[in-house]
Order: sequence, then structure tokens, then C-alpha cells
Amino acid sequence: MPDRSIDLLRLLNRPERASREPRRRIGGLVVALAVLCSAGEAVLRVAPSLLAPEQRIALQQARSRVPGVPDPLLGARSAPNLHQTVYTPDFEYRIDTDAQGFPNGARPEPVDAVLLGSSSVSGMGVDTGLRFWARRGRGFPEAGFLDLGLPAAGPEQQYRVWREHAAALRPRLVVSVLWVAGDFEDAVRFEQWLAAGGRADYDALREPQSSGVLAGLRAALRQSYLVGRVLHAFEPSGAFAEQVETPRGTTLLLSLERQRALAQGLVHPAAPQLAQTFLEPFELLAAEVRAAGGTFLLVLLPSKEELYGAARAPAVLRRIEAVRGQLGALPVLDLYPALGALDGDATFFAADPHLNLSGHARVADELERWLRDSGALGAAGANPPPQP
Repeated sequence: MPDRSIDLLRLLNRPERASREPRRRIGGLVVALAVLCSAGEAVLRVAPSLLAPEQRIALQQARSRVPGVPDPLLGARSAPNLHQTVYTPDFEYRIDTDAQGFPNGARPEPVDAVLLGSSSVSGMGVDTGLRFWARRGRGFPEAGFLDLGLPAAGPEQQYRVWREHAAALRPRLVVSVLWVAGDFEDAVRFEQWLAAGGRADYDALREPQSSGVLAGLRAALRQSYLVGRVLHAFEPSGAFAEQVETPRGTTLLLSLERQRALAQGLVHPAAPQLAQTFLEPFELLAAEVRAAGGTFLLVLLPSKEELYGAARAPAVLRRIEAVRGQLGALPVLDLYPALGALDGDATFFAADPHLNLSGHARVADELERWLRDSGALGAAGANPPPQP
């Protein structure tokens, strides 16, 4: 039998045989990289504290939403007769809505005071009975306080809520809360909804919109926690702070997107004239309340970005300064000083933009002080009941 060993060696040493080894190594590296990426994605999804600040803020926003229903006058409102607990990375809380979808455990009878506002009023993170509107009446136990807070309600929506749900009640006091940073954004979206004939899905308009192929691809990639974390490393924050520390060691996360918007002042490319009309609904509301014999109060509520981002970028205050310059003769309770000092417990949640329990308590104190000084609801009671 002829010796085939030489032919066998030649076969084993053929170039195409040798080229398979690098390909196998590359394949192995790809598999290993895929395993590592999957493990990293899994770790970030079970430990959101490892996410970048902007990712944690977005995750908190997504998890904290409550069910809503379309409304032909307001765009959308909370679902009626809700009685459930909401769980998020930042908090868990009990939400209760009445038959109209407003955050009242039980409607008072009669109604002496009405509260209007956005999610800063309808509440996120704090049980309905512990929010500042439920706590503010310690000295007025006989007065009926009605909460008509509406998530994402800008000035025009607050005015519409007043006309539709409160004007006929003829309350002695109407308090409207202006959460400048959030309400301006909501006002822009409501203008867009009205321009579309009021038939579009209002909640869809509130979602971040991506334009262009690259923007769409970027938005799709950001669905991955790991990709978003990597992309964040290449995005400079510029002059803006992503987080601040309170003296007691609490970390507050700040939205870079909101700080950039604040630095531009009251200007928005989608509605450049909105700055001039931003306060008109409040002026109409105040005039109608006074004509009915009531008292109107506009409460200025700050955002974390306005209070703490300004330490490194004073331009973020241009927006609130512009609003203050247009307030005119409206009666105002300015909560910026009361909530701005980092001298005690944090008044905001870490990633969520809303007030925490300490913040609601501080607002309740300021509002009760105003009620006592103004006499809008008469004299305060001598023995206010204790509050939790």
C-alpha cells in the first residue's frame, strides 16, 4: 500500500484550513462579547441605581405614570375611581381619584377652596391624604378643600378645569400652582394638540419625539440600558450639573435636558409666541374668581433644576425671572426660597422631579401661613388637629 502520509500532511496544511482558526477565534470573541453584553444589560435592569442619571430619570418617569383617559376638553386626565398603589424605583404611594378623575379621596361639601395645577398638585410619590392640599388646612378644619389637579396641566388646561369643574361651585378661594419648568413644556404640547384639532392622542404628544433616521436610530438604541449607559459617557454635560448632594448626604439627580431648556428662557421652537401668552389664562382666571367674590392666589413652585442647577449655570434662572417679570398684579406665593435651601431634609425625590413628603410638608406650612395672614377663609381655628 502506498504511503499517503505526505498527502495527508499537505491536506492538513492547506491555506483554507489554516484560515479557519482566526475565524473560530473571532467567532468565540463575538459569543463572549454577546454574553458579557447580555449580562451587563441584565445587571442594569435589576440594579437601576447603576444607570446614568438621565437614564434613571427617564426610567422613573416611565414607571410612575398612572392610567389616564382621553378628554375632549383637556386632552387627557387621570382615570376615574382609581384606588391603587404605584411602585417605582424612587417610591411607592397610594393614589385615589374621584368619579371625575381628580385626586380626592372624598369630595367635600360645600367647597370653600379649589386647587388647580399639574402633577405637582395631582401628586406623584405621596399618598393622596398626605399631600400639601390635604395638610394645609390644619387651622381650618371646617373648610372644604377640593383638589382639581390634572397631570400635565399647563395654564390653559387649568383655566378650562376651572370653567368646567369649579366655577359653578363659587369657592371663596382658588389656588393655582405654576410649576414653571414642567408647565411650560405642557403648555407647548397642549398648543400642539389644539393646533391638530384636539383629535390627536394627547399622551402620545407628551412622549419625546425623534426626527430623522439618526435620531430614530439613537432613540431605538437607547431602549437598551447598556447602550444608553455607554452613550452617556460620550455626552458632555457642559456647564450643567447632573446631580447634587444635600448636607445630609441625599443625592438629587438633575435633568440635563430641562436645564438646557431653562437656559434658553421662555422660548420654544414649536411655539415661539407662547412666552407672551403663557400667563394669560391665569389673568382670566383671576378676573373671573374676583368677579364671583372669591380670592385668587398663584403659587410659584420650582423644579430641582431651577434651584440647584443654577449653582453652576445661573442662566437656568432666566425662565423664572422672565415669568416673574410678567406676573403683574397677580397675588403670588413664591415657594422658591422655602424649597431652595439645602439646609435640611431634601424636599424632592432623588430621580423623580416631584416633591417628596418633606417637600409637601414645607409647602403646607407656607400655604397655611398665607391663609392665616390673608384671611381668605376667615379666621383660623384655635386648636388645629395634629398631622402625620
